Amino acid sequence: MELHEAIRDVVVTHGDSMLSDATGFRGVLDDVLEEDQATTGEINLLADAVRFDVLPGLVGLIDGGADPSRAVDEAGARLARERGGDDITSSSWAVAVLGYAVGKVPEAVVLRHRSRRTPTHLPPP
Repeated sequence: MELHEAIRDVVVTHGDSMLSDATGFRGVLDDVLEEDQATTGEINLLADAVRFDVLPGLVGLIDGGADPSRAVDEAGARLARERGGDDITSSSWAVAVLGYAVGKVPEAVVLRHRSRRTPTHLPPP
């Protein structure tokens, strides 16, 4: 199962309210995800997306008529700024995953953002 699908299952099981508590969200992910499903960095990024409360902004943009892909890019840029970095690509992926989990972002958008990211596992030297 893909990571975004696993997170959607977690949100469906535990309710959308878990996306307002970064510590609880991270704890649930640590409990339910298989060890090889996500890196620590990916889990930290997703928890930061919850901690910095990017989902309401994303949902507001989409509900206001914005294209989901553009809304993800805008919310991802905001998350990157909040995290104090410039990794908009990874931040947009995290936003897309959360948006997918609540049914606001199509899977194609998540997959496109995932494919743009640099690999999180580097091969051994």
